[in-house]
Amino acid sequence: MNKLAVFWLLLAVLVPIRPLAQTRTEQGAVTVDVKGPLILGFFPPFTKAEEQLDDGGINEGLAHLRFALEDIAKCYDNKAATYRLEVTKFVTLRQGRTIRRIALSRDWEHAVGIIFATPGRQHRIVFAEAGPSSLIVIGPSTAAEYFGAQTCRREP
Repeated sequence: MNKLAVFWLLLAVLVPIRPLAQTRTEQGAVTVDVKGPLILGFFPPFTKAEEQLDDGGINEGLAHLRFALEDIAKCYDNKAATYRLEVTKFVTLRQGRTIRRIALSRDWEHAVGIIFATPGRQHRIVFAEAGPSSLIVIGPSTAAEYFGAQTCRREP
């Protein structure tokens, strides 16, 4: 199997998406123990009815968020990190005795984004203010700044 095929196979395992058929109550809070580098993409909860009435924006938004996480994994050289994509409205980060609860907005400009965290440092959140596709550029740039991953640095 060639290296690219192995990369995509590993990424499919590393960046799981919860089933889209969950209800808002099932898409509640997510708790993550920060034991190493964490890159967590988040998307607002939606109901099955919202998904059925949607013109494709939900699935397209999730796909763009996944692309951003894949780009980060690729430029970060698949370093040992936790990559997650969660459909949620609350994220709790646990670092030892420190617990940080992050309430995510339903306001579209602040409802989709990526949380970067690593032990001993304040987490950083970037939002998809220009839509989820904007994270394809913002995500790797933030990984470059936050983790010092120079291979993620993008030229404007």
